[in-house]
Amino acid sequence: MLNTPTHTTTNALHCTFRRVGATLIAHVCTEHIDDAMALHLVTQIKQRIEAGVECDHLTIDLHQVKQAGSSCLSLCLELNNLMELRGGTTAITGLNAHLDWLFRSVQLDKVLDVA
Repeated sequence: MLNTPTHTTTNALHCTFRRVGATLIAHVCTEHIDDAMALHLVTQIKQRIEAGVECDHLTIDLHQVKQAGSSCLSLCLELNNLMELRGGTTAITGLNAHLDWLFRSVQLDKVLDVA
């Protein structure tokens, strides 16, 4: 019988980050965003924003996300509000057809910079 390792990491990163000048790019690395995942993502991204390095612009790249709902919208709004309080901006990129419809159906594309 083979022993297959199990991975029970609770602090797994669900984003990869890249900085370009004062811009933080958060690449979301999950296919589904539910309430729990949205909470993890907000926490991880906030930690990077508040790490002490200048951050005037946040780009949230959702190209790997296939399914999401209102929790994804809430996460984007919360991070946008944080950036506005800091005097910065937020852009959302990489939306598939489902996510594009979701953002446009609640007119969030009028509040956020959706590219």
